[in-house]
Amino acid sequence: MKKTSLSILFLFLLVQILNFKVYGDMHDMPMHDMPMDDMPMVDQKTYTKQISVPDTPQKVKDATLSKEEVLQILKNSSNKKPAYLWRKNLNDLDFSNVDFKGANLSASWMNNANLSGADLSGANLDIAFMYKANLKGAKLDKASMFSTQMLGADLSMASLEGATIAADLYKANLRGANFKNAKMGADTKNQSMGIMALKAKKAFFDNADLSGADLSRTDLEYASFKNANLSNANLEFAKLTGANFVGANLTNANFTNAELGANHFCGSIGFDKAIGLKK
Repeated sequence: MKKTSLSILFLFLLVQILNFKVYGDMHDMPMHDMPMDDMPMVDQKTYTKQISVPDTPQKVKDATLSKEEVLQILKNSSNKKPAYLWRKNLNDLDFSNVDFKGANLSASWMNNANLSGADLSGANLDIAFMYKANLKGAKLDKASMFSTQMLGADLSMASLEGATIAADLYKANLRGANFKNAKMGADTKNQSMGIMALKAKKAFFDNADLSGADLSRTDLEYASFKNANLSNANLEFAKLTGANFVGANLTNANFTNAELGANHFCGSIGFDKAIGLKK
């Protein structure tokens, strides 16, 4: 147990170092790289080209599994005994349409993995590394993503209803995804390692369903919410500088104490019914 705790602490510290590098570089980017209302649709690989995938630690490399080995573990699992895939090296593997329901994938490395259409409902993805992973159309309902590194990932049309997401989704493609009632805000009463909440700078939430979602204290600077449904969403204390809300449904959304500036609200629905916005 002590060894596992030390491993988790090591991974957490590694995450902080990598985040410092990524966001330190980001400040040097020109403004035209920001997702503004006139920015054309770009290919996800092109948009995330400058994101460097971190080197895999030797301890994780020593726990490398093949696709066949993973499928056998999943086959032998059950609802009472979910698959245990903690801190495994699954980088670059193709798990499209695979059933991972309830699996423990915490601290595993799945950078550039293909998980499109996979069922990860109720899975534990805490502290997992999923840089540029393909999760298009995947099911992540009620999954746990605490400090999960998903920079540049593609979660377009994915379902994350009721999921807990304190992940880093920098430049992620979240177009058309379902975040209904997802918990992405900071739980200020349960933060032993500091305030942890969703970070999704410069991510695309266009046409996503965020109705009733908790986005309090999240970092969403320069994110795009074009035509997204944010009705009844909680955005209290969220960092929203440069965020684009063109055509978004803001009915009863709570912006109290949110950091706003250089925002776009043209054509938004329910602006007059949003809480905390200057009418």
